[in-house]
Amino acid sequence: MPLATNMTKMAIKILSREGSTMSLHFQDMNGTYDPETGTNTTAPDVVIPVKVVQLDYDNVGVQLTTKTGTTIEGNSKQFYISPQGTSGEVFPRYPSPTSDFLIDIEGTRWGIKAVKAYKPDGVNAIMYDCYVAS
Repeated sequence: MPLATNMTKMAIKILSREGSTMSLHFQDMNGTYDPETGTNTTAPDVVIPVKVVQLDYDNVGVQLTTKTGTTIEGNSKQFYISPQGTSGEVFPRYPSPTSDFLIDIEGTRWGIKAVKAYKPDGVNAIMYDCYVAS
């Protein structure tokens, strides 16, 4: 079995054991234009239940930034997200900081501000490291 496959299975196992379940919402930002009505319609969100490990950022009073240069705010957290849904659902695409978000069990909406995929084989993500804010 390839190393990346073993790493993916190990990451999913750890995230499933240590993480909490949240719903990851993939929004359709393109939409479809209807010339008869003159309106744009978007498809409903694709919602996938995922396992997430939540971490607080340390020293938020100090001007910290993510690896992508995004400034970390006081209500921010770091989420490690499983690369697939809790029932093995495949993501429709890479999670996007411009449109996608997570909702926890308490109903808090966490907007994705920055995301990094860990891809040891250069192709398949074994997990996503997200900077999120409510």
